[in-house]
Amino acid sequence: MQGAPAAAARWAIVSCITDNFIGLGGTFLSSLLAADPAAAGCDFLLLTCPRYAPLAEANRALLRRIHPGIRFWDVDGGFLSEETVRRWRDGKVVKAGIDAALPGKRSVFLKLLLLTLERHEAVMWLDSDLLVRRPLTGLFRLPARLAMVPAGRPVLDFGVEYGSRGPPFNSGVMVVKRPY
Repeated sequence: MQGAPAAAARWAIVSCITDNFIGLGGTFLSSLLAADPAAAGCDFLLLTCPRYAPLAEANRALLRRIHPGIRFWDVDGGFLSEETVRRWRDGKVVKAGIDAALPGKRSVFLKLLLLTLERHEAVMWLDSDLLVRRPLTGLFRLPARLAMVPAGRPVLDFGVEYGSRGPPFNSGVMVVKRPY
């Protein structure tokens, strides 16, 4: 799993580090570059959004010191309506008390924007709470168009059809290849 991609724009690694997560986010970025030198040859995009994933200029500068090639992808989170981020259980919307806590969690829905990255052959999303210990760029070579990590036992909360039974997945490490 070693070796840099053929062209910088061929592959992209995307993540989201917010101001309140800068310590762990910096650790994640450092561990990625130390464990996988080929990652430095990929486009590295850090998704930010003033409302849901803020990142102050001082923290951007800190991350640039860790990885000078990092690019900040400032997005509009306007597509994240209340309806978009609503959680479901047993085919019904979760009670308002639980739903009310979601605005602080909306940054997780920003990863849907990966599908708008048209100049890359493949995109890898990595949650910034990871400690990378082995090279990950080899995941770009997987034959699947969509690769995610299976997670835990089946639950009813999420799925293609709300309330459907099926194995859950963890989108914290995900590779999406074109065409999607």
